[in-house]
Amino acid sequence: MNKYWPLLFILTACEPTVQTRYITTELSRPQRPLLPKIKADELQCLKQDVYQRLYDRNRLVSDYAITLEAIIDSTKQKQHQSTTH
Repeated sequence: MNKYWPLLFILTACEPTVQTRYITTELSRPQRPLLPKIKADELQCLKQDVYQRLYDRNRLVSDYAITLEAIIDSTKQKQHQSTTH
C-alpha cells in the first residue's frame, strides 16, 4: 500500500465545500420601437433575392427581439399567490 495514502485521505476529506449562489437582478423590458410601414408596391422594384434577404433579415431581428424579451421576463420575480381556505 502507498505510504502517502493517509495523507491523501486527510487532505481530501478536509476539503472545504464551496457553494455558488446566483442572485438575479430584475430587468425592465424596453418598449419595442415603432417600425415604419412599407407598402407592397414600394418593394416591387427589388429583385427577388434582395426581397428574400430583406425578409430574412427582418425575421431574424424579430426572433432575436423575442428571445431577448424572454430572457428579460425570466428575471421577474414570480408572485406567490396565497390561498385562504
